[in-house]
Formats: sequence, C-alpha cells, structure tokens
Amino acid sequence: MGNDTGFLEFKKESPPLRPVEERVLDYQEYDTFFSDKDLQQQAARCMDCGVPFCHMGCPLGNMIPDWNDLVYQGHWKEALASLHSTNNFPEFTGRICPAPCEDSCVLTEHYTLDSEEKLRKVNAVTIEEIEKHISERGWTEGWIKAQPPSELTDKRVAIIGSGPAGLAAAQQLRRSGHTVTVFEKDDRIGGLLVYGIPDFKLEKRIVSRRIEQLRQEGVDFLTGVNVGDDLSIKEFSDGELSIIFKENIRNEDVFIIQSTNPPTTNIWELLLILDAAKRASAKSVVAVIPYFGYGRQDRKDKPRAPISSRMFLDVISAVGVNRIVSMDLHSPQIQGFANVPFDHLYSRIALFDRLKKINLNEDTGVVL
Repeated sequence: MGNDTGFLEFKKESPPLRPVEERVLDYQEYDTFFSDKDLQQQAARCMDCGVPFCHMGCPLGNMIPDWNDLVYQGHWKEALASLHSTNNFPEFTGRICPAPCEDSCVLTEHYTLDSEEKLRKVNAVTIEEIEKHISERGWTEGWIKAQPPSELTDKRVAIIGSGPAGLAAAQQLRRSGHTVTVFEKDDRIGGLLVYGIPDFKLEKRIVSRRIEQLRQEGVDFLTGVNVGDDLSIKEFSDGELSIIFKENIRNEDVFIIQSTNPPTTNIWELLLILDAAKRASAKSVVAVIPYFGYGRQDRKDKPRAPISSRMFLDVISAVGVNRIVSMDLHSPQIQGFANVPFDHLYSRIALFDRLKKINLNEDTGVVL
C-alpha cells in the first residue's frame, strides 16, 4: 500500500450533504462528492492488512485494497478496471449495498474497541463511497463504454427478470458472444432497482445509463412478459396438488420442462402437469426431463426386483405425452422402454466442444 500510516493521519470522513433547503424541493440523492484530494486521503486510510477481511466480507469478492491503493496513487482508470473485474455495476452497489466489507474492515473489527462505535463503523475505511466515486469518475471521463462481443456463438440465452442479478448475467453472457434476451414482467427494465429503491438512494438515471450500455452491447429486452405465470400449482393441506393452465394452449405445441429430482414428489407433479396439458387440448405435449428419476432401476438384477424406470415410462405414455427428451441416462436401454419417441441427449458433446474451444489440455487444466 502507498501509505501504511494513513489510518493514523486521516480521520474517517463522509461526503458533504446538499443543503436542506435544496433537498426538500426534490427526491434526488442528498450526498454530494468528495474532492479528489479528500477521496485520496480516505483511500489512504486503507491499511496494508496481512489478511484483507474486507475482501472476504464482500459478497462479490471485490479487490478492495487494490483499488483503494490505486485511487490513493491517482490511478483512477486502473482502479475502475480493478473494480469492474468483479463488479458489473459498482455505481449501484456504491449507493445501496449495506457494505458488509466495512463491517469486516480491520479498522472496525480490531482497531475499534467500543461496541457502539463498531456498530456505527466510525473508523472503517469509506469503501462504499470510494467505490461510488470510482464508477462515477469512469462515466464522467468516458471510460465506461459498451463492449459488444467480437465473435458470436450460436447459443441463445433467456434471462428471467431484469434486476441487478439478471442484468449482470445478461452482460457477461453477451460479452461472451451469446444472443441474450431479458424478460421482465413490469413495464420498465431494472426490477428492484427502479421499483423498490427510492430516488434519494438510487436515481433512475443511474440505472438507465447502464441499461443503455447493455442495449448497445446487443442485449435484447422484452417488458410486460411474466414468464412462468401461465401455470397454477396449488397444494391443499393434505398435500394434494391442483394443476391448472392459466393461458389457452389449445392446438399449441407444449414443452413441459421438469426434473424428477427428488423423484418421489417431482414425478407425480410432472404427471399431473402433462395430464392437464392434454386435457387443455394441447396439439402436442413434450416432456423434457433433465434428470430421469429411477433410471438406476432399469433391469431385474435380483429376484423380486422391480424395473421402476419401465413403470415410470409406461405411466408417462398412458398420460398421453407425444415425446420424451432426457439426457445422460443411467443406461441407453431405458429409451427402449418408452412407447413414444424418446430423445436421449449427451451433455459430454457440448462439454467437449467447449473444452476444444478454450484449448484445454493436460498442460492447462484437469477435468474432474
């Protein structure tokens, strides 16, 4: 670190607040910003810890001591790069995160003795403020730009929900070259960021500029789409399930994706959904079963042993399913038990293709 004694030389400071007579006229943020000099002094308070507990306290694993030191040294662009390496949206977390990193700061845990002062984090490094300042400096300087992929894959990804997790996943997947569509049930993109957090904590323009960056990178957004709300599953007090399709699926091709893990409950739920689809006059019903329950019981290997996988497929066929799709079956012979077409997929094909693309070999990695 650039200043080993900064925490002794400089006290913890908070950024100045807007005047009260100005704040009462709007709902905007009431914090202002440190000057560069003041912020560098706050960054200088970050100690040269042997074990940076702040790094472990951060759910994102932000490399906090690294970018604190870069700010202290005046290397703002490098600090932004370090921050972005673990955090897609530091201007969000720099405003609304509860800052468990500051709770874990050595200056809180071991330098502060009074329990009340610990709760108020009176000595902690102002990590959240520094994070916010770095990201805003990046926007002001024009360092934060759209990064569309240089090469596209043939993969298509649907992301349900446009909250912070959905947006971060969309950005990472798009930058990897995939075609990404984000589905949002509300009329605006942002989820909790726009509908659950007031402007004085996070102004909507802050969210909008990130969404525009994602659009420029090629992420598609669809609003007013409530994915998964087309099926009602009600459980009565005795455990009985009632399955009802809430949308008209007459003459439609319906794909029911349902793992059978754990088999005891999920298989029965799958059968009820398949039956409901047929009785709702679906044109065809395909059961997509990523994990095929009872696959190990595929042969009579001892007296009085059941062949449960055969029984399972008999029941699915009796319900009226038109096709079954599963993957990595315990034994390929299970396909022969079905009375309807059964597609058996192998994940290793996609895995091997990926390993070839990243050029993984015995010198660069091991697959367990």
